[in-house]
Amino acid sequence: MKHPRKLALLAALLSSEALAQRRASAASWLDNLTVTAAGTASWVENLSRTSAEPFRKDAATYELSLGASRHDQLAPNWLLHAGADATLFT
Repeated sequence: MKHPRKLALLAALLSSEALAQRRASAASWLDNLTVTAAGTASWVENLSRTSAEPFRKDAATYELSLGASRHDQLAPNWLLHAGADATLFT
Protein backbone atom coordinates (compact mmCIF):
# COMPACT_ATOMS: atom_id res chain seq x y z
CA MET A 1 0.00 0.00 0.00
CA LYS A 2 1.25 3.42 -0.90
CA HIS A 3 -0.87 5.47 1.50
CA PRO A 4 -1.33 3.67 4.83
CA ARG A 5 -1.93 6.96 6.69
CA LYS A 6 -4.84 7.89 4.43
CA LEU A 7 -6.33 4.42 4.82
CA ALA A 8 -5.99 4.61 8.62
CA LEU A 9 -7.59 8.07 8.66
CA LEU A 10 -10.49 6.88 6.52
CA ALA A 11 -11.03 3.86 8.79
CA ALA A 12 -11.00 6.12 11.88
CA LEU A 13 -13.53 8.50 10.33
CA LEU A 14 -15.88 5.70 9.33
CA SER A 15 -15.70 4.00 12.72
CA SER A 16 -16.33 7.28 14.59
CA GLU A 17 -19.43 7.91 12.48
CA ALA A 18 -20.71 4.44 13.30
CA LEU A 19 -20.13 5.04 17.03
CA ALA A 20 -22.01 8.34 16.85
CA GLN A 21 -25.10 6.47 15.65
CA ARG A 22 -25.61 4.92 19.08
CA ARG A 23 -28.59 6.23 20.97
CA ALA A 24 -27.69 8.74 23.66
CA SER A 25 -29.22 8.76 27.08
CA ALA A 26 -32.47 10.64 27.51
CA ALA A 27 -31.98 14.39 27.80
CA SER A 28 -33.94 16.61 30.13
CA TRP A 29 -36.82 18.68 28.79
CA LEU A 30 -34.77 21.90 28.72
CA ASP A 31 -31.84 20.29 26.89
CA ASN A 32 -34.02 19.90 23.79
CA LEU A 33 -35.44 23.44 23.89
CA THR A 34 -34.13 26.10 21.51
CA VAL A 35 -35.08 29.76 21.94
CA THR A 36 -34.34 32.50 19.39
CA ALA A 37 -34.92 36.24 19.39
CA ALA A 38 -34.18 38.92 16.80
CA GLY A 39 -34.91 42.62 16.61
CA THR A 40 -34.50 45.27 13.92
CA ALA A 41 -35.01 49.00 13.71
CA SER A 42 -35.33 50.76 10.35
CA TRP A 43 -36.08 54.16 8.89
CA VAL A 44 -38.52 54.25 5.97
CA GLU A 45 -38.82 57.25 3.70
CA ASN A 46 -42.10 57.93 1.89
CA LEU A 47 -44.00 55.24 3.77
CA SER A 48 -47.28 56.42 2.23
CA ARG A 49 -45.84 55.81 -1.29
CA THR A 50 -47.34 58.99 -2.69
CA SER A 51 -45.71 61.28 -5.19
CA ALA A 52 -47.28 64.45 -3.74
CA GLU A 53 -44.70 66.11 -1.49
CA PRO A 54 -47.10 67.46 1.19
CA PHE A 55 -48.57 63.99 1.80
CA ARG A 56 -45.30 62.04 2.13
CA LYS A 57 -44.71 60.40 5.49
CA ASP A 58 -41.43 59.07 6.84
CA ALA A 59 -41.41 56.64 9.74
CA ALA A 60 -39.29 54.51 11.99
CA THR A 61 -40.21 50.83 11.97
CA TYR A 62 -39.40 48.21 14.59
CA GLU A 63 -39.62 44.44 14.35
CA LEU A 64 -39.27 41.85 17.10
CA SER A 65 -39.29 38.12 16.41
CA LEU A 66 -39.35 35.41 19.07
CA GLY A 67 -39.26 31.68 18.54
CA ALA A 68 -39.05 28.48 20.53
CA SER A 69 -38.75 24.92 19.33
CA ARG A 70 -38.24 21.51 20.86
CA HIS A 71 -37.15 18.23 19.38
CA ASP A 72 -37.36 14.73 20.80
CA GLN A 73 -36.18 11.39 19.44
CA LEU A 74 -39.23 9.17 19.84
CA ALA A 75 -37.72 6.08 18.23
CA PRO A 76 -34.61 5.36 16.15
CA ASN A 77 -36.47 6.41 12.99
CA TRP A 78 -38.81 9.06 14.44
CA LEU A 79 -37.94 12.63 15.41
CA LEU A 80 -40.62 14.94 16.82
CA HIS A 81 -40.04 18.65 16.20
CA ALA A 82 -42.48 21.26 17.52
CA GLY A 83 -42.12 25.02 17.54
CA ALA A 84 -43.84 28.36 17.83
CA ASP A 85 -42.96 31.78 16.42
CA ALA A 86 -44.25 35.27 17.13
CA THR A 87 -43.49 38.50 15.27
CA LEU A 88 -44.37 42.08 16.21
CA PHE A 89 -44.03 44.81 13.58
CA THR A 90 -44.70 48.46 14.35
